Amino acid sequence: LKNVCESIIKDKFSKDNSKRLLGEIKKGSQLNINDINNEYIVELKKDIMDTAMKYINLYPYKRGTSNIGLDSIWIVNQLETDYNPIHIHENSKSDYGLSGFIHINLPETLNKVKDLENLCKNNSRGAKGCHDGVTSLIWKGQGGITNAKSFQHPGLFECPLKTGIIYMFPSWLDHTVYPFFNSNESRITIAYNIYVVWN
Repeated sequence: LKNVCESIIKDKFSKDNSKRLLGEIKKGSQLNINDINNEYIVELKKDIMDTAMKYINLYPYKRGTSNIGLDSIWIVNQLETDYNPIHIHENSKSDYGLSGFIHINLPETLNKVKDLENLCKNNSRGAKGCHDGVTSLIWKGQGGITNAKSFQHPGLFECPLKTGIIYMFPSWLDHTVYPFFNSNESRITIAYNIYVVWN
């Protein structure tokens, strides 16, 4: 899948998707892959839809769906200093949906961030690079601050920097992707939107 993504990124005829996205991807690129029928992309689309069905079936709202499908899918080729501001996702077919991403390639500098995981776990202060290249899912302010006495729980989840995991969340959920530094390598992800029509 990494090789497929890299060939799409290098292909000058790949469809630019940046005009419909908020990402501040100035050095890299955002490329539409909706119509690509490569066997690896087709298999990934199937895996995403299988995951969406599991997600929906675990959800306590039991009216059932009348229609669910992949609305859009694209590659984000993020380079040094590129970032994605806080945003939500939408789809073209329903007010309801799921969105997500999968890491395809991580620069070596972000592998060092993974090494910092235990160091950053309880205290991410001190400019250690704990957030470089990380996607944060945000559902309330005050970040990761917790105070059990005041019933205050973390307001964000930082997605681990690991390739091959299909991350999925409600499309309305605010999220952001932090920039990374000191690397000429690409942080390649595939992002997607799924529409859900309830009965």
